[in-house]
Amino acid sequence: MRKRLWLVVWLAGCCGACGGVPGPSLEGMDLTLGDMSGADVPGDRGGTDGAWDPGPEDVTGSDRPGDALPQDRVEEADLGNADLPPADLSGDLPCPWDCDDGLPCTRDWCDVTAGQCRHEAIPGCIPCQDGRDCFDRDGCTRDFCRDGRCEWESIPIEGCVSCLVSGRCDDGNNCTLDRCVGEGYCVFECNCQSLCASDEDCRTGDLCSPGRCVTLRGTPGACSETVCVTGSPPSCDDGNACTQDLCDPATGGCLHRALEGCVSCRSGDACDDGDPCTDDRCDPDLGVCSHSQSSCDDQRSCTRDWCEAGTGCRHDALPGFCERDEECRDEDPCTDDRCDPDQGCCRFDLRPGCRTCRDDADCEDHDPCTEDLCDRSTGTCRAVWTSVACDDGEVCTVGDRCHLGLCESGAWNDCDDRDPCTDDSCLPGRGCIQVANEAPCDDGDPCTEGDRCAEGGCRPGTPVVCNDGNPCTADACEGPWGCVFSPVEGPCNDNDACTEGDRCVRGACQPGAPVVCDDHNPCTDDSCDPARGCRFVANTLLCDDGNACTVGDQCLQGNCRAGSPASCDDQVLCTVDGCEPASGCWHRLDLRDCNCLGKDANCLLSGERTCCRLVDVGGGNGIWRCRVGNDCL
Repeated sequence: MRKRLWLVVWLAGCCGACGGVPGPSLEGMDLTLGDMSGADVPGDRGGTDGAWDPGPEDVTGSDRPGDALPQDRVEEADLGNADLPPADLSGDLPCPWDCDDGLPCTRDWCDVTAGQCRHEAIPGCIPCQDGRDCFDRDGCTRDFCRDGRCEWESIPIEGCVSCLVSGRCDDGNNCTLDRCVGEGYCVFECNCQSLCASDEDCRTGDLCSPGRCVTLRGTPGACSETVCVTGSPPSCDDGNACTQDLCDPATGGCLHRALEGCVSCRSGDACDDGDPCTDDRCDPDLGVCSHSQSSCDDQRSCTRDWCEAGTGCRHDALPGFCERDEECRDEDPCTDDRCDPDQGCCRFDLRPGCRTCRDDADCEDHDPCTEDLCDRSTGTCRAVWTSVACDDGEVCTVGDRCHLGLCESGAWNDCDDRDPCTDDSCLPGRGCIQVANEAPCDDGDPCTEGDRCAEGGCRPGTPVVCNDGNPCTADACEGPWGCVFSPVEGPCNDNDACTEGDRCVRGACQPGAPVVCDDHNPCTDDSCDPARGCRFVANTLLCDDGNACTVGDQCLQGNCRAGSPASCDDQVLCTVDGCEPASGCWHRLDLRDCNCLGKDANCLLSGERTCCRLVDVGGGNGIWRCRVGNDCL
């Protein structure tokens, strides 16, 4: 059976190889060699590509499609005893079709152990149709599509840098123009001017200032900007202040020329030139003698200072020169006369506030805080302080008054205009100002509340709600009194649930008659709560449930519960006992329980064996009773 099945498999693989297309799958294929149109071919879009994996564990188990076929279907597929392929004889399983999946980036092979095609992805392989599919965003490679696979070759440019935009191109050299060209790689073009290559290019005829070639920008030895700069001349200072030290441009050597009239010196040397009109000294910084013209200034304002040749400094007196106070008199009573010893000049200092006068009129100083008088003994004015009212010149102060010769400010003016709808203040130099506000106010109407200022006036608010919470008054607002509460009559509620028929009397609610709380239920205790009204609380008293056939009835949860059944046994053997709920116990004659016969027969009394005569007490209605006494035997 197995041999026939594998023959079918082998033939199916051969048919697929010979036809140039993958062989049909065994799944869904009719092995009767009839209609093969239902076979599933890999790549066929009309069916389901289900690759059959027989599995390495069991090549004959139930997971193989052939093993699941009915017995009769396999017999019909028997093609005889044809020889199997060599792979089948050695235990290897042939793949049912060509393993080439047509994809350039997979390695296709047949797993003969499992009898199944394997397709492994080739690392780094990218499938393509043309070179555009292989664009790797790297401008330093050339992109090709060969045999359906992408290939890349490096561009032979040393140090090539890939780019997409020019911002990626920066070689760190500020002397190059960096840009990204259309091929996708960076180019760096030199953009600086070089004026020299070495110090030799910068030499001149001046040996005292040798030239040097200096790199200003860029990278030395590569693209850079170089210029010639002049070096510093050598120092030719010989330490002698009386020589001029120079560098000879022709030789580069130092020259020292003596300065005419220059005398070198050290600190402390006299340096006297014999001229009394010069100040002689040794300059310690320069190390030479200096002779400046003497100013002969004696620091006195009333002398003319000058130097006389051969003699020296002279100081001639000028007008106002003095040496003593007695030499300074100007006959003015308002000046203090004295001689300034430092300046050598008379000084006439005006006394503060002093004025000369002949009478009081000459002393008017227009100061309201002083009384002006003329002291004829000295010929000067004298001011006496007053305490009269004055004006300090500030419009925002009131009650200004003189004190110790000055006009002292009074209190600050609050500028109150008694209008609550204005904010009052005083602005220095200008006076009172009133600014409209939106403050709360009173419009004078007691029947409005929440009045508020607007546009400089008090605007009425909302009407006052007059409610005293008393139902026995009529509430209203009447000007000019405001809320008025007038007594009314009629029904009311005194808030006591235990009264009813309450009525208003003289503005107060008077209670009515007490509420009767009776629910006619003997099983409740009836009471009245002023807050909640009638209360009915269940009790456990004895009661009557209305059934004459029960005894010991008792209240439970507000209802009368039946007690035990009543006993109606009259102990008479010749009666039948019973009970009616409405009437109670009943007893009917039943001679079957008596030992007497006939209408006049005797019956037994209760608890005894004495026979008594029956007496018809119903007037012929058949109602009998046992008589006692003389009727008993």
